[in-house]
Amino acid sequence: MAFSRKVLIVGALGVAAFSLIGAGATATFTDGAQAKQTITAGTMNMTITSTAKGAHRSDDSKTLTLKAYGPVGSTFSTGAQTIIVSNNSNIDAKLVKLKVTAPTDNGELRDGIYVRIVMGDTEGPVYDGLLTKLESSAIPFIKGQTIASGTSMTADVTFYAGGDRPSLPNGAQGGLVVPTFKVSFTG
Repeated sequence: MAFSRKVLIVGALGVAAFSLIGAGATATFTDGAQAKQTITAGTMNMTITSTAKGAHRSDDSKTLTLKAYGPVGSTFSTGAQTIIVSNNSNIDAKLVKLKVTAPTDNGELRDGIYVRIVMGDTEGPVYDGLLTKLESSAIPFIKGQTIASGTSMTADVTFYAGGDRPSLPNGAQGGLVVPTFKVSFTG
């Protein structure tokens, strides 16, 4: 009986050893997946021009100078001067800021000039008021305006005094003012 017990124990140990050897030979499957995307940044290239007679643009088309106007009386109008801002970019451009300056040697002249701005597809002016109030009043028509890639935005700008508005004051005589609009874009 003792022998058969030993044989049984040795046999059981052999089976256990054999099963351990088999355990090291199992197979493991592996696999993977990935996703990728190329992102290319666009470029912005905004330019400005005008159909107004005597208008001159810089070589890089970033600055436009309209023809000098005057001398003017206390009541005057430059008439509508068309300004065209073009988006030559490969991305849309959003107007985000309008900065208005009016360097002058005569504050009464500067403070007496009105400006009317009519955007290309609007029926009436988007602004018609004092030049000195344009920057603070222009936010509604500036915010949210987008010029799509490859398109342009047109504005007719008229500087004036008198008519249905007050004329220039007497102290404006002999003065000089250079209204300057700077529009910034983001894209």
